[in-house]
Amino acid sequence: MSCRNFPESHTGANIAAKIRGILEEWGLDARPESYNVIVRDGASNMRSGCNLVPIDNFHCMIHLLQLTVGDAVLSQPMPKNVVIKCRALCTFLHSSSRVTATFQKKKTQVYDLPLSAA
Repeated sequence: MSCRNFPESHTGANIAAKIRGILEEWGLDARPESYNVIVRDGASNMRSGCNLVPIDNFHCMIHLLQLTVGDAVLSQPMPKNVVIKCRALCTFLHSSSRVTATFQKKKTQVYDLPLSAA
């Protein structure tokens, strides 16, 4: 419903204040008897912040499923090693603009893909 810059510390109180501001902007009631609900992740600061706003809230089930499946997959040695190597490759490719440009050029030559800026 809303994306905001959040430079403040991500405490429950600051999260609750940001949520109240968004609700006010949208003209929504922050009362328990209203028909609004907040879908959040399971981080303790999000639970705390949402609980400070008198609206029902719950952990997003898709996010919970993704975390569960991710944990299950990464508990196996082979997928975990692949993820570690992919992360290292991404870190290397983003280490300098020259490395990124060389990779983009090689990708274009080998796979005949368009050269992209991203």
